[in-house]
Amino acid sequence: MLGDGTGKQLRALAKRLDVEDMVVFAGKVPHDQVYLWLDSVDIYIQPSITEGLCRAIVEAMSRGCTVIATNVGGNPELLPSDRLIAAKKPDEIYKAILQMSDPKVQEQEARKNFEKAGEYEASVLDQERMAFLRRFMEH
Repeated sequence: MLGDGTGKQLRALAKRLDVEDMVVFAGKVPHDQVYLWLDSVDIYIQPSITEGLCRAIVEAMSRGCTVIATNVGGNPELLPSDRLIAAKKPDEIYKAILQMSDPKVQEQEARKNFEKAGEYEASVLDQERMAFLRRFMEH
């Protein structure tokens, strides 16, 4: 797990569930090291309660990660419905992880995610913005 804060509640939960040896609480990681971290994970999970268009998901996808995320904000634009779960439903996270435990499924998802992330590269987005502005100026 990456991010600011102590992770006190999550650490307590991991201990209570007896999975603390399976969870790494890395804390805040400099942005230039996030990609190295993403390269080391099998499944990236974004359990947001609210979200915009989650750049962290796009970054994980661009590294070929298999991604599970909550069905909030712009996440449905990034992921197919079978990789989206309801917010505040840890049992759905568990079920999604089980579905993704098959290495063949992980590989298929990683390939699809990598391709989808390409739609969010700066050069692609710049072209789309310019095309929109041209259409706007014509009307």
